Amino acid sequence: MKLPPTSAMRTTALSIALSVVAMEASAFQVLLDVYATSCNGDDGAIFASATGGVAPYTYDWGGGITDPEIFNLAPGFYTVTVTDDTGSQNSATGEVYVGGAPGTGAMLLADIGYGGLAPCTGECNGGFRLYLFQQAGGYSISTTPTLSVVEVDNDEPDNLSYYHRYEILGACAGQTIELSVINGCGSGSTSITIPTLYEPVVTLDEVTGSCSSADDGTISGQVTIVTDPPMSEDSWILRAVDDQGAVVVPSPNILYSMGTDDLQFFNLHPGDWTLRFTTIESVGSGQSPCIYEVPVTVPDLGTACATVSGTLHFETDEDCVQDGLEVGMPNQLMRVTPGPLYGITASDGTYSIALPYGGYDLEQLNTDAVQLCPGTAPVPITVSSGTNVVLDLADSLLTPFDMRAYLYSGTSRVGFPFRYSVRVINSTGHPSENVSVSLAYDPLFPLISASSGANTSVPGQVEWSIPVLGPFEQRWLNVDLQVPPDPGLLGTLHTATATVASSTAEPNTTNNTYAITHAIVSSYDPNDKQGIANVSGSSTQFFLDQDQWVDYLVRFQNTGTDTAFTVVIRDELEADLDIESLEILGASHPYTPSFGGARELVFTFSDILLPDSTTDLLGSQGFVAFRLKPRVGLLPGDALENTAAIYFDFNSPVITEPSALVAEFSTGVAGYPVNTFQVWPVPAKDRLNITATSSISSLRVVASDGREVDIPYTRTAFSSLDVSGLQPGAYLLVVRYTEGTESRQRFIIQE
Repeated sequence: MKLPPTSAMRTTALSIALSVVAMEASAFQVLLDVYATSCNGDDGAIFASATGGVAPYTYDWGGGITDPEIFNLAPGFYTVTVTDDTGSQNSATGEVYVGGAPGTGAMLLADIGYGGLAPCTGECNGGFRLYLFQQAGGYSISTTPTLSVVEVDNDEPDNLSYYHRYEILGACAGQTIELSVINGCGSGSTSITIPTLYEPVVTLDEVTGSCSSADDGTISGQVTIVTDPPMSEDSWILRAVDDQGAVVVPSPNILYSMGTDDLQFFNLHPGDWTLRFTTIESVGSGQSPCIYEVPVTVPDLGTACATVSGTLHFETDEDCVQDGLEVGMPNQLMRVTPGPLYGITASDGTYSIALPYGGYDLEQLNTDAVQLCPGTAPVPITVSSGTNVVLDLADSLLTPFDMRAYLYSGTSRVGFPFRYSVRVINSTGHPSENVSVSLAYDPLFPLISASSGANTSVPGQVEWSIPVLGPFEQRWLNVDLQVPPDPGLLGTLHTATATVASSTAEPNTTNNTYAITHAIVSSYDPNDKQGIANVSGSSTQFFLDQDQWVDYLVRFQNTGTDTAFTVVIRDELEADLDIESLEILGASHPYTPSFGGARELVFTFSDILLPDSTTDLLGSQGFVAFRLKPRVGLLPGDALENTAAIYFDFNSPVITEPSALVAEFSTGVAGYPVNTFQVWPVPAKDRLNITATSSISSLRVVASDGREVDIPYTRTAFSSLDVSGLQPGAYLLVVRYTEGTESRQRFIIQE
């Protein structure tokens, strides 16, 4: 018995079986639907039709048979000649096969296709296609559980059809479906597991703003499509759609399928856009396309705008051209007036500032920089519609060789590991040699690991040697330590100090050491912002006669369930901070700094690939640190208070608790000693713990409206207050010591 071809053989069988003979030049085609015989004898059939010619058509099968359809056929080849009304002729030959029972198990599974039919996320609208050989008597198809079974138009590429195409829908991702097929020759069955449709992963590299009256915004990034093996042919169409229904096509306009491809949109007006991905469905499919959307906002740059951009590099030969050994100057602040508007250089010295149309002066704010090129400073520029300015700058520096140290600490939590990160910075264009770096820490903490090349032979100390530190180069050196699982350590203060030195002569060594002090805690908020006055070390007060800077630290941690691809920190700087004093101290991962608005400082960590905290506790954490001076004229009682918004991919932002420092004098009526007690956790809910370096004689809790709240406490160096009765809000804790001095700190009660 001759068996019908499987779906895998379908294309080959069709090309072999079909023989179209042109009797004379003609434009029309002859189409054949061929049905194999059943197991009941010679009951095959062929249905002929014609297109492209001039109707009516006549059919000739030979032997006097002139109907379009012929029935009760034995297995074999049959040819029909079709003549249109103009006398043009065409013919086609089809083979009637011997039918048989449906395949079972793997044979039936080979007749199934999945492309474009995976269930949409959160829906049970998926399924598969079943291709069955056309034969007399037809089929009975059923599934467990019961799904919708509909025969749809055939998608065979040639003009000879041998197959039924059924679309079976209503299944959920991962669901196992039992399929049963019965015809007059027997039955077959198999099990199908419905694949998962993975939504596109979008990584945005840059979103540029547009003028209010123009369409010159852009979006760029990458799209990654991951598929189950049966779905490897699935593709998505991408469009940008606004709230009025306007549609913009990406450039280039491609289908996004398995792998990673670039995305680019141009000519976008300012406002809210949606990147809408839509699955491609087969012709005649009953499944509605799946849709995945990513919201993006194109900033509005004003009624008229353009950009000035370029590269700032350290010039060594005064030819005003950045040669191979001349490096970009990172983190250099620029001001454009009138405005003022600000820009900041990235790690490679590049910068870009959006401007309204008009004339401006651009100047650098680093007072140690000597602008060599252009020779005029500030540099006059003019931007207009369709005209952006590219302005490269070349500098020398008045500063002799200078290195700096910065030290970051993760949260030391009882029973958990934490990390110190030492940042070594060459802040000038001069290379250094024989650089030594050391970290001294409390030997209470056992060492887990340290960055490559570390000397850890002395407990509580780690040392590194760096042969050469290039111009503007910086290094991060990490030390991972373990906090012992001893509850008695709660509240213990510990100090660490980072030091850097070099054989290269260095006039200023005051910034070669950085020390921090922290308390061991039991719980904490992994996403926070801290402000520390640089001399007093206070996190609640800025002493006008001592402190010069506020050192800010924004910490973040991926506490989700999967890798974070992009992290963005947006920090609207307090009006009492001098934006022109900004210095970036460093960050845990490569970043691009920018200004999102007049006073919004933005740090973008693209392709950070931050693992989740359950996969890699230490690796899931990151930070950025910077410092600012208060404005001139800050008065006692003025508060330096602001928060940071932390964005993980396209999730809603995590808003940190406020960092607040109140301006005071360190002498006089207030008389507050510095750094004499710490409170945790902040924000608090039920209990507030206090660790003091001196004996406490009394304490007061003052609400934001000035009311004093009575809370009982135990007079020891370590106190735990019951604050469960306090209403949510901000409070001030005033501690008086036995020697007569006072200190105060602000704390938050959460809901």
